[in-house]
Amino acid sequence: MQRILLAAAAVAVLASPAYAQRDFDYIKHVGTGSTQGTITAVTALGVTVDQGAKGETTVPANTIAFIQYLDEPSELTQARGQVTRGDYGEAVKHLKEVELAADARPELAQDLEYYMAFSACKLAGSGTTNPTTAYMMMSAFVTKNTSSYHYLEANEVIAELLASMGRFDLAQKHYDTMAKAPWPEYKVHAMILVGRNLQAQKAYDKALAIFDKALAAAKTIKEGEAQVLEATVGRADCLVQTGKAAEAIPVLQKVIEQAAPEAGEVYARAYNALGAAHKQMKQPKEAVLAYLHVHVLFSAVPDAHAEALANLVGLWKEIEQGGRSKEAAELLQEQYPNSRWAKAVATPAAG
Repeated sequence: MQRILLAAAAVAVLASPAYAQRDFDYIKHVGTGSTQGTITAVTALGVTVDQGAKGETTVPANTIAFIQYLDEPSELTQARGQVTRGDYGEAVKHLKEVELAADARPELAQDLEYYMAFSACKLAGSGTTNPTTAYMMMSAFVTKNTSSYHYLEANEVIAELLASMGRFDLAQKHYDTMAKAPWPEYKVHAMILVGRNLQAQKAYDKALAIFDKALAAAKTIKEGEAQVLEATVGRADCLVQTGKAAEAIPVLQKVIEQAAPEAGEVYARAYNALGAAHKQMKQPKEAVLAYLHVHVLFSAVPDAHAEALANLVGLWKEIEQGGRSKEAAELLQEQYPNSRWAKAVATPAAG
C-alpha cells in the first residue's frame, strides 16, 4: 500500500515545463484524480487545501500518492519521479543536490528527508545501503515528523525494514502505530502486516487468528476484494506451516485465479505459499514450478523474491540440478545480502 509506488507517468507530467510555472500546490491522489490549491495545514492524517472560490477541503493522507509543492526545487521534483520508478540510486543523487532556502516551507524539508530515508530503506534490501544506516535515517524522520502526511507510510517502511532484519519486536511497534489510523482499510492492512510479522516468527496460531480477523473485516469494506485475497493467502500459508498443505492448495489456486493482473504482491505470496505446500507434500517439481513463478514473474516484490530464491536453492539440489541451485544461492546473496533469507542459506557447490 505504498502510495509513492504509483505510475511514473504522473510525475513525468508534473515535471514538464507546462507545470513549472503553475501557481498552486498539486496533490496527486492514489489511483485517479487530483486536488489543486494552496496547502494550509498538514497532519499525519491529511492535508487541508484552500481552493479559492471552492473553499477549503481536506485530503486524507491514505489517498495521497504524492504532493508537488509550488516553487519546489526541480531536483526534488525529478528525484520524486525517480523514487516512483524505483530508481532509488539516481533519486539519492538528485536529492543530495537539493538546496532549500532558509525560509523554505517545512514541508519541503520533510519531503527531502523522507525520500532520502525511503530510498535508503529500499536500497538496503539490495545491499547497496547498510540496513542499520537506513533504519536510523527513517527512525529519525518518524521521530521528528509526526505531523507529516508521510508519517504512517514511514512507519510501514521502517517496519518492513526491521522485519527483514529479523527485528520483529521493533517492527511490531510501528505496525501498532499504523493500526491507530482511522480508516478501516488501513486497519485491515496493518492487521495483515502484523500477521506476516507473526508468521516470520513462526507464531502460526497467532498469525492465523490475526488473518481470520483481517479477513472478516476486509469483507465489510467497500472495494476490499484485494485485502480479502491478501488475508486469504496469509491464512492459507499458516495452514501449510501447521501441516495442512492439502487443505491450503485449492485455496491458493483459487486466489491465483481471482487476483487482478496488477496484484503482483498477492501473486508472489500465493505462489510462495503454494511452493511451500508442495514442498511439504514431498512434491519438489511442483514446488520448483511455484517458486519459479515468483522468480520469473514477480521479482519486483523483494521479500517474496528472496524467499523464493532461498527455497529454490534446496529444491534444485533435491531434483539433482546442482548448477541451478548454486545460481539461485548466488543471486540471493547478490540481490538480497541483508535479508533473513540470505542469512539462512549458504552457497552450495555446483553438482
